[in-house]
Amino acid sequence: MDNFYGEEENTVSLKNVYNQLQDDISRQIYLSRSLYSLTDEKKYMKEIVRNSVLGKVLLEKVAMTKKKVALFGAGTWGKSIVNFFPDIKVDCFIDNKKSGQTINGLKVFSFDDMRPKLHEYYIVISILFNYQSVVAQFMNEGISKQNLLILGKMAEECQYFDLDVLQHCPEEIFVDCGGFQGETSEQFIRWCGGDYRKIYLFEPNSDLMHKCKNNLAKITTPDKIKYYECGLWNEDTILRLKKGQDIAGDRTIQTDVVSGEEIHVKSIDSVISNKRATFIKMDIEGSELRALQGAVNTIKKSRPKLAISVYHKRNDIWDIPIFLLRIHPDYKMYLRTYSFSGNDTVLYAV
Repeated sequence: MDNFYGEEENTVSLKNVYNQLQDDISRQIYLSRSLYSLTDEKKYMKEIVRNSVLGKVLLEKVAMTKKKVALFGAGTWGKSIVNFFPDIKVDCFIDNKKSGQTINGLKVFSFDDMRPKLHEYYIVISILFNYQSVVAQFMNEGISKQNLLILGKMAEECQYFDLDVLQHCPEEIFVDCGGFQGETSEQFIRWCGGDYRKIYLFEPNSDLMHKCKNNLAKITTPDKIKYYECGLWNEDTILRLKKGQDIAGDRTIQTDVVSGEEIHVKSIDSVISNKRATFIKMDIEGSELRALQGAVNTIKKSRPKLAISVYHKRNDIWDIPIFLLRIHPDYKMYLRTYSFSGNDTVLYAV
């Protein structure tokens, strides 16, 4: 048949989202993540990971080496590489905590066990956090960076800023929603070459906020950054969380949240008020849609570049782009993934 009968607003909106995706990679990620949300089938997660920024680099770099390949890190990323990239011949894992085990059919060696023959291998460092100390381990043994693929560093440096169409403008005003330890704001400063007017950084965790302030004090001045120790929502209020509940309020996660903890939340519109924003980034554990609802006036007024996580909740992949296109129907959209676990799928709107 040529068309469907009685199309409703939501189905038309889904079609509009697909039509606003600007390249084949985005469309493939959209389809794969949609099917994964509907089915939970790992074959769709495999497609998401293989179409990730890191996955493409991994395939390219491994194809260039003539050495055997070892993965440092037998955790989530390492196991996903073995599962989702059967076309890469991995010889073994290196992992000090799991040495002696066999994982996904591969033997796990300690660093000490591998020390005499490290030069025979191309080493893929398949961990996201604390990769710096691992790199130092290898370099202390005379292994050059040319023989190391440092996936965590790559993820840290390219997420939110790697698209060519994402051009910075003079005197950027950056809204960092989910500041963590300040890494994204640090990357933002580098990306715009220091040409920015203001950073508004939101982080509800007091320990992480302390780290943000310490880390960013090295590269910016107090007049150029404003810190908000709170979460983001569609209004200024206080949320009371149950033990193990995230701020979005609808799933249980492993956290150190105590029962009945109060979380102060604000809306971007109330904080920014009559000011402007040129770039908004969000990675806030499933609260993205609520936070965007609290940023409607800012988005309408400033039409900022957006980099929004769309992987925390099953329906984020549909609801968030639909919502944004209702605010600005001409937003051009891109999707990229920056993780081997299938997490860190980011929707860009420009």
